[in-house]
Amino acid sequence: MSSLGGTIISMNMFVLRGIIGLACNKIFFNITRETIVDFYKLMGIQVIGTFIPLLYMYKMIPSSAEIRATQQKHLAKIEEGQEAVKQIKLESRGEGVLEEDPEKN
Repeated sequence: MSSLGGTIISMNMFVLRGIIGLACNKIFFNITRETIVDFYKLMGIQVIGTFIPLLYMYKMIPSSAEIRATQQKHLAKIEEGQEAVKQIKLESRGEGVLEEDPEKN
Protein backbone atom coordinates (compact mmCIF):
# COMPACT_ATOMS: atom_id res chain seq x y z
CA MET A 1 0.00 0.00 0.00
CA SER A 2 2.89 2.30 0.75
CA SER A 3 4.34 1.70 -2.67
CA LEU A 4 1.00 2.29 -4.36
CA GLY A 5 0.44 5.52 -2.42
CA GLY A 6 3.93 6.74 -3.27
CA THR A 7 3.41 5.99 -6.94
CA ILE A 8 0.11 7.87 -7.05
CA ILE A 9 1.57 10.87 -5.26
CA SER A 10 4.67 10.93 -7.49
CA MET A 11 2.57 10.59 -10.62
CA ASN A 12 0.37 13.45 -9.45
CA MET A 13 3.36 15.66 -8.57
CA PHE A 14 5.38 15.18 -11.71
CA VAL A 15 2.89 14.33 -14.46
CA LEU A 16 -0.78 14.99 -13.81
CA ARG A 17 -0.43 18.31 -11.99
CA GLY A 18 1.56 19.87 -14.81
CA ILE A 19 -0.75 18.60 -17.53
CA ILE A 20 -3.90 19.66 -15.68
CA GLY A 21 -2.38 23.05 -14.86
CA LEU A 22 -1.47 23.69 -18.48
CA ALA A 23 -4.90 22.61 -19.67
CA CYS A 24 -6.72 24.81 -17.12
CA ASN A 25 -4.53 27.79 -18.00
CA LYS A 26 -5.06 27.31 -21.72
CA ILE A 27 -8.82 26.74 -21.49
CA PHE A 28 -9.88 29.19 -18.77
CA PHE A 29 -7.25 31.89 -18.10
CA ASN A 30 -4.66 32.02 -20.91
CA ILE A 31 -2.05 33.63 -18.68
CA THR A 32 1.25 34.29 -20.44
CA ARG A 33 4.44 36.18 -19.54
CA GLU A 34 2.80 39.35 -20.76
CA THR A 35 -0.30 38.85 -18.56
CA ILE A 36 1.44 37.68 -15.39
CA VAL A 37 -0.75 40.01 -13.30
CA ASP A 38 -3.37 37.24 -13.05
CA PHE A 39 -0.86 34.74 -11.67
CA TYR A 40 -2.85 34.49 -8.42
CA LYS A 41 -5.53 32.59 -10.37
CA LEU A 42 -3.01 29.90 -11.28
CA MET A 43 -1.90 29.69 -7.66
CA GLY A 44 -5.54 29.07 -6.70
CA ILE A 45 -5.76 26.27 -9.24
CA GLN A 46 -2.55 24.80 -7.83
CA VAL A 47 -4.00 24.72 -4.31
CA ILE A 48 -7.19 23.09 -5.55
CA GLY A 49 -5.18 20.66 -7.69
CA THR A 50 -3.32 19.31 -4.67
CA PHE A 51 -6.58 17.77 -3.47
CA ILE A 52 -7.33 15.95 -6.75
CA PRO A 53 -5.69 12.65 -5.63
CA LEU A 54 -8.10 12.52 -2.71
CA LEU A 55 -10.94 12.10 -5.20
CA TYR A 56 -9.70 8.73 -6.48
CA MET A 57 -7.25 7.51 -3.85
CA TYR A 58 -9.96 6.13 -1.54
CA LYS A 59 -11.08 3.78 -4.32
CA MET A 60 -7.60 2.27 -4.57
CA ILE A 61 -6.99 1.67 -0.87
CA PRO A 62 -8.99 -1.23 0.62
CA SER A 63 -11.11 -0.66 3.71
CA SER A 64 -10.43 -2.37 7.03
CA ALA A 65 -13.39 -4.69 6.47
CA GLU A 66 -12.03 -5.78 3.08
CA ILE A 67 -8.59 -6.40 4.59
CA ARG A 68 -10.05 -8.50 7.43
CA ALA A 69 -12.16 -10.56 4.99
CA THR A 70 -9.13 -11.24 2.82
CA GLN A 71 -7.02 -12.20 5.83
CA GLN A 72 -9.71 -14.59 7.09
CA LYS A 73 -9.96 -16.21 3.66
CA HIS A 74 -6.22 -16.74 3.48
CA LEU A 75 -5.99 -17.97 7.08
CA ALA A 76 -8.65 -20.58 6.32
CA LYS A 77 -6.64 -21.76 3.30
CA ILE A 78 -3.47 -21.91 5.40
CA GLU A 79 -5.21 -24.00 8.06
CA GLU A 80 -6.58 -26.36 5.39
CA GLY A 81 -3.09 -26.73 3.97
CA GLN A 82 -1.60 -27.45 7.40
CA GLU A 83 -4.24 -30.11 8.05
CA ALA A 84 -3.49 -31.70 4.67
CA VAL A 85 0.24 -31.76 5.47
CA LYS A 86 -0.44 -33.43 8.83
CA GLN A 87 -2.63 -36.02 7.14
CA ILE A 88 0.05 -36.75 4.54
CA LYS A 89 2.70 -37.14 7.26
CA LEU A 90 0.49 -39.54 9.20
CA GLU A 91 -0.24 -41.57 6.08
CA SER A 92 3.44 -41.73 5.15
CA ARG A 93 4.23 -43.17 8.59
CA GLY A 94 1.42 -45.68 8.23
CA GLU A 95 -0.56 -44.05 11.02
CA GLY A 96 -3.47 -42.94 8.92
CA VAL A 97 -6.66 -41.95 10.60
CA LEU A 98 -8.28 -45.21 11.65
CA GLU A 99 -11.88 -45.60 12.60
CA GLU A 100 -12.39 -46.81 16.14
CA ASP A 101 -13.18 -50.47 16.51
CA PRO A 102 -16.46 -50.79 18.43
CA GLU A 103 -15.40 -54.20 19.81
CA LYS A 104 -12.44 -52.66 21.69
CA ASN A 105 -14.72 -50.32 23.66
